[in-house]
Order: sequence, then C-alpha cells, then structure tokens
Amino acid sequence: MSKESDAPKVIGQATPEQIAEMKQKHGDVFEATAISAEGVEHKCYLRKPRRQELSYATKVATNNPLGFNESILKACWLSGSEDIKTVDYLFMGVSGQIAEIVEVADASIKKL
Repeated sequence: MSKESDAPKVIGQATPEQIAEMKQKHGDVFEATAISAEGVEHKCYLRKPRRQELSYATKVATNNPLGFNESILKACWLSGSEDIKTVDYLFMGVSGQIAEIVEVADASIKKL
C-alpha cells in the first residue's frame, strides 16, 4: 500500500469543471507540464494566441530571443503553477512547447 506522500505532487492542476469553464470562455485550451528536479509536476493552462499577440511577440523576439515565448506565455496564460513563469528551467521546459499552441492553416499561393 503506498502512502499519499509517495504519490507525485502536482502543482497548478485545474479541475475538470475549471477546464470546461476555460474552454467555454476561450475555445481551445492547452495544458503544459514541466517536471521539476524533485519530480514535482507543474501544470499551466493556455489559450491560443491572437494575431495582435503574435505580432507583439514577434517584435519582442527581434531583441530578445526568449521574448517570443515569454510574451505568448504571459498573454495566453489562463491558470496554473506560477513557478512556470518565474523558475527558469520550468519556464524553459514549457517555452519549448509554445509553438504547439500557435495554429497555422495550410495555405498555398500561385502566380496567375
């Protein structure tokens, strides 16, 4: 029989009701998870970025390579472990997944 203290700790996890509320308000919702050196899961919830937010993030990135991810994370943040915003290695873990929430349609162009 395992003790409750043996179970991995999770910080920032939303309830199914909270997730349903976020989806109703924002449409698609994404859950990002970063795992600390101690094995603690830090979760956060993000919505898709809007065009204006993508434009700003791209502008910020010209002077700050991490600025794009930081800007999108801040703009699209719905809830979760605040440590993801402030602890560098947790931020870097989630930061590497930010592109997954930027949806781009398939498109084509041809010269007429």
